[in-house]
Amino acid sequence: MEFYDGSLWQEITDTASTYVGGFIPSANFQTVIWPGNSTARRISLSFQPDIVWVKKRSSATSSDHCLVDSVRGPSTNLNILYPNLAIAESTGVGSNYVESLDTDGFDIGTSTYFNATSETYVAWSWKAGGTATTITAGTVNSNTVNSSVSANTDAGFSIVSYTAPSSGIVRIAHGLGGVPDIVITKTYSVSGYNWYTWVKGMDTTSGYIYLDGDVGDQVASGYNMWNNGFTSTTYEQNVGYSTISGASTIGYLWRSIPGYSKIGFYVGTGVATGP
Repeated sequence: MEFYDGSLWQEITDTASTYVGGFIPSANFQTVIWPGNSTARRISLSFQPDIVWVKKRSSATSSDHCLVDSVRGPSTNLNILYPNLAIAESTGVGSNYVESLDTDGFDIGTSTYFNATSETYVAWSWKAGGTATTITAGTVNSNTVNSSVSANTDAGFSIVSYTAPSSGIVRIAHGLGGVPDIVITKTYSVSGYNWYTWVKGMDTTSGYIYLDGDVGDQVASGYNMWNNGFTSTTYEQNVGYSTISGASTIGYLWRSIPGYSKIGFYVGTGVATGP
């Protein structure tokens, strides 16, 4: 998955050309790096992010991947998910982590995960649709649950949260504006559930990998993870497999946008000059 933003740390410039309809890549996605200094401060962007994914680069101590988003919130001292771990979100973390998502970036505290002196960090930030709206069950392609959705259809990105029913196949409206090319889902209210990830080209019924593991495509496992459920308006999950009864589940979905992003896969050849 590639995104082009033409930006540098604390020197945000729209060096990429403006696309059809005035779409500016760096107003929708940016990568930023910074040195820690143990002082609470703002990390500047040229937009208000809806998801911020942070990783310490310089050492292995307190270096889990850390992710916050505007849908799970709350509005200050945001709850933390760890994309390399199968644990539940961390709530009530306080201002030492990510204090807020702001119109021009995000505020960090003094946690060693984000801002330790002499350490370096990277964050990937995407703009979705701001405050989530509710898509009511039964209103879009026979969706079976209410979903809270923050979507940026121009940039092909949406964040979706819902509560899983007791059993069966759940159909979730995603607001993406097209068929997703990648879906990352996590049951986040309880521990022990992996980051199930599907990418275009995998089997649409039972193909998946773990974002938090090193196993290959699990299509051979035969689990009906997705029930052939990727459309321009909804996706599906099998309760008991890719989500669990009564739990809160988050989904991050992207689709390719010409001139901005391209999502897919390749087959290795073992040849140094390609592919």
